[in-house]
Formats: sequence, structure tokens, C-alpha cells
Amino acid sequence: MTRATTSSHSLPGPLRLAAFRRYLARAGWTAIDDDGHSTLWRPPIDSDIRVVLPGTEENLDYAAQVEDAIRAVAFAEQRTPNEVTDDVSVGGSDTLAIRLTPNAPSGEAPLGQAHAAVGAIRSLVIASATALETTALVLPSRRPKRAQNYVDRAHLSTAPGSFILSLSLPLSEDISAEVLEPDTLFTFEDRSNKPYGRRVSDRLLKAAKISCTLADIVISGSGALEDFGLPRDDAPNATELAALADIGGPAQDHYQLRIAQSPLIGRSSQPSLFRIRRDQQEVLRDAAGYLRARKSQAHTIVTGLVVRLHRDSNFGPGEAVINGVYDETGIDRKINVELAESDYQLAVRAHQTGSLVTMKGDLEVRGTRTVLRHLTLFETELEGNG
Repeated sequence: MTRATTSSHSLPGPLRLAAFRRYLARAGWTAIDDDGHSTLWRPPIDSDIRVVLPGTEENLDYAAQVEDAIRAVAFAEQRTPNEVTDDVSVGGSDTLAIRLTPNAPSGEAPLGQAHAAVGAIRSLVIASATALETTALVLPSRRPKRAQNYVDRAHLSTAPGSFILSLSLPLSEDISAEVLEPDTLFTFEDRSNKPYGRRVSDRLLKAAKISCTLADIVISGSGALEDFGLPRDDAPNATELAALADIGGPAQDHYQLRIAQSPLIGRSSQPSLFRIRRDQQEVLRDAAGYLRARKSQAHTIVTGLVVRLHRDSNFGPGEAVINGVYDETGIDRKINVELAESDYQLAVRAHQTGSLVTMKGDLEVRGTRTVLRHLTLFETELEGNG
């Protein structure tokens, strides 16, 4: 079992006062009283909620006062205290939270399920970031550097409540994966020009909504998998669909997906919450397979290890299975390839020495079988020729 612990990637101890004040001002809160010992803040919405911040960090009960203020801000913004803390300490962030429902005590999950969920969440964010650069329903094999760099800056934390994985998505690409200086708060002056992080979370939100809607249409019998391939704005790509299906783990347990966006950009809105059922996950996985099967990925480069070889005689062409990477997820997959005599001999030597092979051809996914055809390159790490 993996146990979740309540955590936040905020600064050790309470938030810095200057950063908290700047956050409130940027989020639309108004300081309505300052007597030198404390400041009183009013939210941007019509509400009786008030937040009191201490006048100095030297107060003996400073930590308790800030904790109370965080809870009040979270209540007003309909977010969790950890989400507010992240938003302040990271310098502006949206949050993607996944609530798994394993058959385990609260706060625990089987290691396999937790591992699968983390990998799928990472794949989902990369896919949504990549979708900002391409409308292809089957993403290119190479991950865009911008998307890769961004996902590496996101922060993951866990919390009890069945088993909750919370991912902090920084609004700015420039925010380091390391915790920022305490008084740092990125400003976004032009709110009509959304920062990259908000564009990623917007895309993720739309993809999740459309995916669930289309899955329910298929389940009801009023639609078919082909609907996932129809041209439409913000159509989810195959990688997003597969990730949403994989978050539930091998058993496809239902889970909740929640997206809460920072009020530092645009108007504050209620967090979006989805319950992804098992039957929906099955449809999403089938839809991902359908999109990948209907279109081959031309000129795909695959690098990996030879794990199986077969031919009917001692000479001539044969078949090989390569355990390698061909898409933006970075996940090893088994790829079948037919090889001419000379390439088959190279594959044999690579298998014997444990050397990597690199292939280039047209990738086709048919159900659970992935095949590379029309090879234009086959070389080994050891030999460097093909």
C-alpha cells in the first residue's frame, strides 16, 4: 500500500505576509481597514466574509492567524486551503486533483494503482499542453520541448480522503520546479492574453468535459466511437483519452477529477468536478484505440530493445518485437516489425548484446497490436548503420 500524507509544496512554515497581501490584492480582495496591527480584507464577491492579516510576522500567533486567513480565503474562493497556499507560494497556479477510490483504508492505495495514476496524470498534462500546438487527434511521436519543460515544473502532492493526488500547475512557464523565493508573486497584467499554464488547464478542462459527454453518448446508444473522430473545436486527442481511461488503474475504478483555477487570471469561478465511471473509462480507452488505428503515423522513429525474434528458416526475412518509445508519453511499448535478412541479422546481434536499435517507418496501431511498416531506417547502437 501507498499511504497519502497531507502535504503542500509551499514554503516551510506559514506564508510570507508580503506575498499573501499581494495575492489578495491581485485576486480582487480589498483592504478596508489598517490599524497598524492588522489589516481587514473584503472579497471581490458580495459576501460577509472578512479576512484579517496580522500587521507583522513578528506576532507570536502569526502562524495561527495566517492559517485562519487561508481557510477564510479558501471558503470564499470555493477552493481548498492547500490550493490557496499553492497559489500564493508558487506565484500563481491552477490545480488538477484526482480522487481515487481504491478498496483500501482512507489515505492508502495499492502501489500499482497509484503508480498508474501518476503516470496517466503526467501523460494527460503533456497531451493537453501538446494540443495547444497541434489539432491532430493522434499526436506526433516527439514531445514538444515546451510541453515537456512545463510538465516538469508541475508539483504533485497527496492527501487523505480515499486517495487524493493534487497537481499544482504553475500559471507561468518561468516558475522553477523548485520553491520560489517567499515574496515572489508573478503578475499577469494583460489578462486577455492568458499565460501558458492557464491555457493548459483550460485545454485539460475542455478535453475532460467533451470526453465525458461523448462517452455518455456512446453508452446511451445514440452515438458511436466514430463521433470521437469528428472535427470539432477542442476535440480530445488519443493521448488525452487514453490518460483519462488509465487514471482509474487496471481495475478501472471510478475516480473524481477536479480542476480549480486561480483567481489571479480572469474572473474567479467554481471548481469543475467530474466523476469518471468505469463504463466511461472503457469507452475512452476504446476511443483512443480507434483514433490511433484509423491513421498511421508516417515517418515515426522508434528506439528500444529487441525482446523477441522469429523467422521460419535459418535465412531470409523475419519478425522482431521491439520494446521501445514512439509517442509523447515516454512509455515503453511493444512494436512489431518485419525485417529483411540484413536487418534481421542486426537485430540478432542487438538482442545478444543488449544494444538499442533505432527504426523509422510508418506506425500503425490495430487493436492491441502496434506495427512499424515501410522501414527507411534500421540501425543498432553498437553498429550505427543499417
